[in-house]
Amino acid sequence: MAAPRIVARQSAVHERALPTNGFLEMAAEEKMKQGMSRKDALRAVRLEQGNLQVTKEVVRAAGWESLVETLWQDLRFAARMLRKNPGATAAVVIALALGIGLNTAVFTFVNALLVRPPAGVKAPDRLLEVWIHNPRSSGAESYLPLTYPDYLYYRNHNQSFGGMLAFDGDPESVIWNKSGEGQVVMGQLVSGNFFSLLGVHAVLGRTISAEDDRTTNSPPVVVLGHAFWQQSFGSDPMIVGKALMLNGVNYNVIGVAPASFAGLPVGIEPDFLTVIGLVVGLGISFGAAQLLSSLLYGIGPTDLTTFIGVALLMCVVAVLACYIPARRAMRVDPW
Repeated sequence: MAAPRIVARQSAVHERALPTNGFLEMAAEEKMKQGMSRKDALRAVRLEQGNLQVTKEVVRAAGWESLVETLWQDLRFAARMLRKNPGATAAVVIALALGIGLNTAVFTFVNALLVRPPAGVKAPDRLLEVWIHNPRSSGAESYLPLTYPDYLYYRNHNQSFGGMLAFDGDPESVIWNKSGEGQVVMGQLVSGNFFSLLGVHAVLGRTISAEDDRTTNSPPVVVLGHAFWQQSFGSDPMIVGKALMLNGVNYNVIGVAPASFAGLPVGIEPDFLTVIGLVVGLGISFGAAQLLSSLLYGIGPTDLTTFIGVALLMCVVAVLACYIPARRAMRVDPW
């Protein structure tokens, strides 16, 4: 069975002898054009090119057959070394697999976080995120997100952008009272103009509007995420108008987000989206009432008098919270 391989190799060597001789003949002809005799021209070419066998090796190395043969020999040698040391081979394969997998995971995360724009929104290449820069710090710690009072001030005095929206960077974990059983769900707090500026439309009902971003509206409203609507409600087409009890408060479902929209934070699709201004007011008031109820015996967390008193106190705090960043913004260079 080995004979055909040997014959093929001898035939290839014989074929390479022809281009080698032709190479010498062409070089000798150039010498003869300069006035040298054929004998002297061949002698001069051999002296310049060196030994005939060396010339054959040079011509042979320039052919594609040599490259393929060398590659095949290297592969066979590598295979023999891997079979000889199975332990080292396994370690190398595992290290390569881990390295490739880790690099793939890191690239996927970085691509989704920093490179790929959010899906399902209008003109994602025109979206910019605004941060507060602290010149006294360095690196990533010098950039801080805006507070909600900061957002209100900059939104009302904006002269550089087509519009400004706000959203909570970290979705909030809340308790959904589902048929008497508590279930943890993730909620995204957004401003009233969140959906309109992003150009996102509901597949059922409507999205949150600026009218919903008022604490006088009752009850508060939510827009369900598409995946949450499918998994938890079985794609119920009559979900609009129903109530969800979240952290003990009834929220009215006004719509369902499209499947293509998974929120602005990368990798975290919220189960529902609700108005940030309303939740901030209700959350602070309810939380303060719970704190007072734990300190003052006989007062329940849902006591109407306590709730109203804390709400009035929070209104005063909210006015001060809006006044302080406004005064600070007047001293900040926007560039």
